[in-house]
Parts: sequence; C-alpha cells; structure tokens
Amino acid sequence: MDERLAGFLGTYLDAEQAYDTSGYLRPTLMSFNDAYVQAVRDGIAEMLRDPDFGTAEYEALTDVEFPHEASLRQYLRDMHAYLFEGGTAQPVPAQVDKRWSPRVMPADSEAAGRLREWLDGDGDGDDGDGDGDGDDDGNDGAGGGIDVMGLDLSGADLSGADFSESLFMDTRLVDARLAGAEFYRAELQGADLTRADLTNACLVRAQLDDAVLRNAVLDGADLGRASLYQVDASSARCRGTRFMGASLLDVNFRGADLSQAILQENSFRVTLDGDTVLTGLTGSLFGPVEVVEERGTRTIAGIELEKWIRSRGGDVRVLEPRWRAGNQG
Repeated sequence: MDERLAGFLGTYLDAEQAYDTSGYLRPTLMSFNDAYVQAVRDGIAEMLRDPDFGTAEYEALTDVEFPHEASLRQYLRDMHAYLFEGGTAQPVPAQVDKRWSPRVMPADSEAAGRLREWLDGDGDGDDGDGDGDGDDDGNDGAGGGIDVMGLDLSGADLSGADFSESLFMDTRLVDARLAGAEFYRAELQGADLTRADLTNACLVRAQLDDAVLRNAVLDGADLGRASLYQVDASSARCRGTRFMGASLLDVNFRGADLSQAILQENSFRVTLDGDTVLTGLTGSLFGPVEVVEERGTRTIAGIELEKWIRSRGGDVRVLEPRWRAGNQG
C-alpha cells in the first residue's frame, strides 16, 4: 500500500477522527500537493477492487472496526464519492452491533431454533446446543459461523447478519431478505436462493456451486473470487454487482440484468440470451459464452464476443486463455 494513503487513513480516518464530520476532512486533503491527493484517490479505488482487502486489514490501519465486509466497502465507496465526486455528506463508519437479531425469523421451527441457539452462544464453553459437550457446533453467535445445512430459512429477514464461514449447503432461502449480509467464505453449495434479496451483500470467496439464484436480487453485491459452477441465475438482477476474479462456469444468466456489473479476469462460461441486459457491463473475461437465439444456441468467443457485448451496451475485453497466451512465440 502507498505510504501516503496509509498515512492519510491512520491520521485522518482513525478511530478518533473518523466520526468527526465538522467539514475539515476534504479541504485538509485538498491542501496537499496533487500527487498526494491522487495517491489517496487511487488507493481508495484499489482497496475497493481488491477482494482480499477486508475489515481486518482496514482495522490494522485505522483501529476502526466494521461489522462486516459489505459495510466497509459501502463506507469506502461513500468516502470516495465525498472526497472526489462532490458528495455532500461525509460518511462515518458503520457501528458494530454485537446484538444483531433477525428482523423476521424463519417460519420453520427447526431453522428458527438453530438461529436462536447460535445467537445465544456466548463463547464461554457452553456451546448453547444443549448437549453439554462444550464443543462449538457452529451456533456461537458471539463469533464463528452457523451450521444450517439442509434447513429451511425461506421468508426470513436476516439482513445485516454476519454469516462469515457459515454452512448453508442445500439450505432453502427462498424469498429471504439478506441485504447487506456477510457471507465471506461461506459454503452455499446447492442453496436455493430463489427470489432472495442479496442487495449489497458480501459473498467474497463464497462457494455457490449448484446454487439457485433464479430471480434473486444481487444489486451492489460483492462476489469477488466466489465460485459459481452450474448455477441457475436466470432472471437474476445483478446491477452493479462486482464479480472480480469470480469463477463463473456453466452459469445460466438467461434473462438476467447485468447492467453496470464489473468483471475482472473472470472465467465466464455462461449462457446468455436476447433478454440478458448487458448495458454498462465492464471489465475483462475469459470466454466463450453460449448465446440462445431463436435459431438455436451458438458459441461466441474472442473479438466476436467483444463486439456482441458492445452491441448490447457493454464494454468488456475478452482475454485469451492463459495456456494459449503462454505458448505463443
């Protein structure tokens, strides 16, 4: 990290100064020379692009703790807008709420009971699962992920929850509200997220193989380096979703809205059709893609794929496979 950015964060956005919204921050930054200002601007943008930069790294720089990755990234986006894009209000860090609780519990009694056990966990050796063994079975709400494999959490409102490194394999989350939730390194293989609201959720490094995201909302979500293999995301809404470094293999995006989504060297072997919205899609990818048309399905790659995406309002660079690029010359 650039030492000028590190110095700015540690001096002006540390635990003592970050909540001072008296208006001094922007003029103070602009009083430095142009190179310093540009270093801060570029540095914040780079933190947003880097899927490995998270709450722990930011806390090490500033002593400011964020409840989850999604809230940190929203804060950095808002700070960039305030400092460099004419934003009117200086953002402050999201408060860490140790007392999070679901707004709406799952209707399923077993799933609701598992959530209560996890929330009641206090990390004192009693794992709260009633077996008296003192082992953490994944229900410690004070820290550690929850295990809800195979349970039905459909219709629950779990917005803002921290489910980092939790187990959601084959879990039903149909119509669940998960806005701003944290799923860092969570296991969601085979999960049914049909019509789930994942707006601004963090799914960095999450495992979503064989999941169902049909008609789900992922606007502003971060799927950096996530794994999506054989995923049904048909008619999903992914406006401004960040897919940087994610593996998208055999993903069905027919009828999906990918407007303003961001790619970065993604494996992008996906299925699209005439109803897939690509307006403002940017970044880079490895093809090919399958396009379903009235006359049948055709495979598009390389320059042809770039032109096809451009004709639909996107601007994406199609990369050569690494093995081929490495064998040239």
